[in-house]
Amino acid sequence: MSSLTVSVDNNDNNNSYNHSSSSNSGSSQNRSAGGGEGGWGKLTVAILAGMLLVSTLIVGITLPLSSSLSPSSSPSEERETMVAAERSSVAATAAANAERDAEKSADDDDFELYGHTSSAADEAAVKELTLVAQEAELEIAPGKVVKTWTFNGTVPGPALMFAEGDHVRIKFINKTPIPHTLHLHGNHDDANDGVLPQIMPNDSYIYNITAGPAGALMYHCHAHPTSLHIRMGMYGAMIIDPKDKPLQPAREFVMVMGEYDSKDVMKFEAEYYPINGYADQYMKYPLEARNGELVRMYVINIGTTIPYQFHLHSTIFKAYPSGLLSNEPIDAQTIAVGPGDATIVEARWKYPGDYLFHSHGIQEERGNMGQIHVVDSNQANNSNNGSTLANNNSSTALTNATTTTISAGKSVSMFDWQYELQNKLQKPKVFNYTDDELMGKSVAQNNNHGAVTHDEAAGAASHNNTHSDEGTAVATTETRTTAATTNNSTAKQTTAVSIASGASNPNSGLSYEPLEVTVKSGSTIIWANKDSIMHTATSGSPEAGPSGVFDTGIIGGSGEVSETAINAKPGIYDYYCTLHPHMKGRLTVTE
Repeated sequence: MSSLTVSVDNNDNNNSYNHSSSSNSGSSQNRSAGGGEGGWGKLTVAILAGMLLVSTLIVGITLPLSSSLSPSSSPSEERETMVAAERSSVAATAAANAERDAEKSADDDDFELYGHTSSAADEAAVKELTLVAQEAELEIAPGKVVKTWTFNGTVPGPALMFAEGDHVRIKFINKTPIPHTLHLHGNHDDANDGVLPQIMPNDSYIYNITAGPAGALMYHCHAHPTSLHIRMGMYGAMIIDPKDKPLQPAREFVMVMGEYDSKDVMKFEAEYYPINGYADQYMKYPLEARNGELVRMYVINIGTTIPYQFHLHSTIFKAYPSGLLSNEPIDAQTIAVGPGDATIVEARWKYPGDYLFHSHGIQEERGNMGQIHVVDSNQANNSNNGSTLANNNSSTALTNATTTTISAGKSVSMFDWQYELQNKLQKPKVFNYTDDELMGKSVAQNNNHGAVTHDEAAGAASHNNTHSDEGTAVATTETRTTAATTNNSTAKQTTAVSIASGASNPNSGLSYEPLEVTVKSGSTIIWANKDSIMHTATSGSPEAGPSGVFDTGIIGGSGEVSETAINAKPGIYDYYCTLHPHMKGRLTVTE
């Protein structure tokens, strides 16, 4: 299988920060041949050094014996001969050891650890791609357009495809007004884990991983609160082919199970449980396969609340638990996939027809239904290349790949087809913020004006100086308490402002209550956060950034209270939430 929606290029020139070098079936790299003629040169020197060492040792052993038998040799001459031979042996051994150490050093360069620059041989095997955090409006059901946070403008983001052992470099760019990260499931160190540092508006970060283990994995944003960022759409599939045990050829599909609620994005039971970002899309545009052929589905549950009970009609299938190909497959009629987990399903249909697939439970009534159209193999063999989907809906103009035969030991990937359909149905409209706009917004986060580009080396160096939302909230709470104690004695007036439950959802229309408030200069505002998500109340605007008049800092969810002294001059001051810039309020200060 190949990457379907993200360009993956080999690069022979740029430096990387790879964990280690290893050959794999998905790459032509070979460390021992990576140095070009230098490799043969080292081998030749090593052989010559070895020959010199052997010959010297022989001389060192035989010369003294032959001298002792020679009637013309004196004892002093024999000793001089022995000393010379020993010196020659020591010199040859030292030369051989030096050559061995040099070769070991060269090998170590190919095994570069995190924080170092990889060798040229390693660099040729690095696969590079870019993911961009973007806000977008898109359709998740017929006529239902919502605001989302995305990777590369779609929900889910593009499916990433690698071979086990691939060295992967992902540049993550944040083109939104709030912090995000890129967390990839699998094996990697903490600098590439995608939790800290959080990537601020207009910043970027380079993640370096070695792809593995083989199976159905996922990636998503892990900025706090993670469930909010996932439900808003920041997730995607990562499929890794096995290195040592090739899979049986099959027709392959990816199924990313999500959830979305347009009224309250954090509601436990969501309004929609779509597959690949659009409700019931495979009912109108069914998957297609031939009867008798193997169908492989990579099923990923990116949801945050309830498991999916994935079920295929009219067949018993094999499933790899947790989506890992190292696990032994089990026979199943329905397979449970918990939040943040996956499975790989392999199935065949004996008879042509239309067969449903879905999750058993409330999801199947809320956008999780689909069907697979199984065509007769003989009819499929006679079909025309380039035919459209079974329903022949010309508005999609998608190529029907059932005309492609699974042969020659190769699987047929339908990921391109699925992503093309997803784009046509979602019709995403990406919000393109200017650099100046994002620079203004980033001031609220870390005062770097969007100028800092992080890589994992810098991230590791500043790891202890990077705070999560939770850590910042604790520190800010202590500061707020001190300020509140100081200001209580001089407060002229106390005014209460609430943050509405559900205000974090940009489609809710909720924000601060009341939206406009009037206070006297020197008075205190008590902010009560009734939402389950953390917020701020910061003077300024999303367009211009914080003005510096007042700032609550982060107010934790579920009832946390913060007090802010308002010592501003009389006037009108707009304010907003730096974490959720759609939330805006207005404060009027009087004498």
